[in-house]
Amino acid sequence: MMFGLMKGLLEKLRKATSQVTDIALRDVYKRITLLFKRLAKPYGNRQIVEEKLTNTEIGELIGASREVVSRIMSKLYVCGCLSKEDRLLIIEKELRIHIEREQLAHTRRRIAG
Repeated sequence: MMFGLMKGLLEKLRKATSQVTDIALRDVYKRITLLFKRLAKPYGNRQIVEEKLTNTEIGELIGASREVVSRIMSKLYVCGCLSKEDRLLIIEKELRIHIEREQLAHTRRRIAG
C-alpha cells in the first residue's frame, strides 16, 4: 500500500519536473508542440486534440502570453500544420519539422543582421 503511494508520488514529481524543465529551457514553439503531443490522441493518420483550449489557456499551460501563442498558432494554421474540424484541433503534419524550419530561419535572420 505504502509502496504504491510512493510510486504514484514519484511519478507525479517526475512529470512536474519535466514540465518545469519544458517551461524553463524550451522556446514557445517547442512548448506548444510538447503540449499538443501530450494532449493529442491518434485518429487514423492524424492526431486530434479533443480539449477545447483558448489561446489564453494554452499560454497559461506553457508559460507564455496569449499574444505570443496567438501569433504562433496563426503561423501553424497558415502552414497547414494545424486545422480545426468540428471544434477539434487536428495536427496535420509533424510539428517538429515546421519548428525546426522556423528556428533555422530565425537563426539565419539573426546572423544576417
